Amino acid sequence: MDSANTKYYIVDHQEGFLLEWCRWEYYQMCEYLKTSPSKVIITNSVTFEEYPEDEFKAENDKCVQDLKNDVQNIYNNKMLFVKPPIKDLFSNDRDYITVDGKNIPMDRICLLDMKAEKMLAPEDKQEFDVFLFGGILGDIPSKDKTSILRKEGFKSRHLGELQMTTDTAVLCTKLIIEHGKKMEEIPFIDEPEFIKMKGKKYEESTCMEGFRYILDEIDYNTGVITKKDDPKPIGNPNIYERLVFQDLNQDFF
Repeated sequence: MDSANTKYYIVDHQEGFLLEWCRWEYYQMCEYLKTSPSKVIITNSVTFEEYPEDEFKAENDKCVQDLKNDVQNIYNNKMLFVKPPIKDLFSNDRDYITVDGKNIPMDRICLLDMKAEKMLAPEDKQEFDVFLFGGILGDIPSKDKTSILRKEGFKSRHLGELQMTTDTAVLCTKLIIEHGKKMEEIPFIDEPEFIKMKGKKYEESTCMEGFRYILDEIDYNTGVITKKDDPKPIGNPNIYERLVFQDLNQDFF
């Protein structure tokens, strides 16, 4: 790696598509890293870059093109797309993976896994260069889709007992590794309720049961915390204002 402050956040995409929810989560990861020297790498992108002909292709392809345009034009190629899944990036002896032209030793990769024994801590900055996430939509109760990656034998750490969206997990990891925050210092909100208004009139609400979010009391560019009277979850407004109120299309599961 170029410096101790440069890290890779790898998301191994494990859904068979790229629809709006994933598209905006990936966009938001670039936003969180816009002032950082680090990068996001999406592996297994073949699932959406070479999406087959079916009724969802137009939606998938539009989300892919919109995301790539944003990555290029807004975020200066902060995100890279790698078609093979991470399991296909190992060397023959499984000593390292090759990403972004670099050979990264297996023992320098950390899988973020709710079943890990140890919690991620600032001192892990010295041990790991890569932080690996499963790019999956969450389930309540969890279906433990991270087991797909766990069986590969990576070292692991956890981020607490509640699920996080993938972009929230990336931000949490960045705050710990790049800004030296401990988990107990990060302002969280558990199972927030999102309320949809039409003008000043209540329309509907949804509770994100089983999920933890980071509050906007922390500046994701600097790690500085400023207490607020009415803090809100950090995240993409396209998700919070629209998508959390929509049912995920069950045809994909």
